Amino acid sequence: MPRTLLDVDTLRTSGWQPTISLRDGIRDTVSWYRSHPSALRV
Repeated sequence: MPRTLLDVDTLRTSGWQPTISLRDGIRDTVSWYRSHPSALRV
């Protein structure tokens, strides 16, 4: 299976900057899924 990687260089050259750190984004995502267990597909 081919691997897809996200390259944000084009976004950054146009002036975009992330507003949430990777660590905070992962923490918030895990927290959301823990509070919405029905959203998980098993």
